[in-house]
Amino acid sequence: MTGAPERPRPHSSLPRAAEGLRARVVAAIRREPLIADGAVVVVGVSGGLDSTVLLDLLWDLAPRHGWRLVVAHADHGLRARSGEDALAVGWLAAERRLPFVTRRLALDPSALAARGVEAAAREARYAFLERVRRRTGARRVAVGHHMADQAETAIMGLLRGGIAAMPPRRGRLVRPLLGEARGALRAWAAARGLRWREDPTNADPRHLRNRVRAEVLPLLATIDPGAVRGVAAAATRWGEDAAALDAVAASLVGEPGAPVALAAYASWPRAVRARVLVRLARGAGAPLGMRAAGDLDLRILAGGAGPRVFHLASGARLELLGQDLVCEAPAGVGRGARERRGIAPRVVDNSSD
Repeated sequence: MTGAPERPRPHSSLPRAAEGLRARVVAAIRREPLIADGAVVVVGVSGGLDSTVLLDLLWDLAPRHGWRLVVAHADHGLRARSGEDALAVGWLAAERRLPFVTRRLALDPSALAARGVEAAAREARYAFLERVRRRTGARRVAVGHHMADQAETAIMGLLRGGIAAMPPRRGRLVRPLLGEARGALRAWAAARGLRWREDPTNADPRHLRNRVRAEVLPLLATIDPGAVRGVAAAATRWGEDAAALDAVAASLVGEPGAPVALAAYASWPRAVRARVLVRLARGAGAPLGMRAAGDLDLRILAGGAGPRVFHLASGARLELLGQDLVCEAPAGVGRGARERRGIAPRVVDNSSD
């Protein structure tokens, strides 16, 4: 993306495939709803095809809906010449006379060690986009995930023993292209004369997502040409079901540290019990995934005489005391609830001679 290309124009005449994409995205934005008319929107743009199309499409629609767009680019500095991506995205913003924010991010070493490069980079990127949103007073942050991304996420979740899906909207974050195939994005890019940058790390087979993209999805497509769309649709339904179960679990858990009656807990469906454990752990400051929560649920219901202690991350612990489940953080979150019910704290001596 060099030189000064002709300034793009919104509302230009488009081929039928590109017009179809625009109409479907408008319908999705209204249906969810994702972006209100008149809103300020931060658009996360990496410089790749997906986010470049997202920016151009939202810019094309902005005059009709009164949107004000802010272009944001996170440079993780994880590969040589990554700074050129920032320059390319800067051109995209300048061509459209949009404000542009970029930042070279330093990844947290502890996050790198605990969760790996991809997860640490993702967390840093979303934190950056949220800071830009707050600073600009934006209502939404829009990112360019599409149908194949949803299918990849679902398959990766299955490989890890769970179900994973990206919702069209999570808090302030929205994904207007989530229902669109990559071919539709290419059609828009061709019709609009867009240019984008390919990230060479997307071909690195050391990353699970890349292998799913390069090997698993093409294999599924040879079995059924509609496989990607089918998996993505299933993931969307799973996500909706999970959100409903999360709401049920939230209605059953009180304030952090409040006890949960074991008899009531045992009567709930397993999917609800696992989510209750996730919320209890979160209230004590301990991350707990659904797979680990399912394993913990089996241990809780296995029975056994006397108090039992289940140690969680960050020093938190879940205890079976009498007929109650109590989750405590290291600093004693939940102690008040136990004392109100007359349960004496249990002292555990982990010292060594």
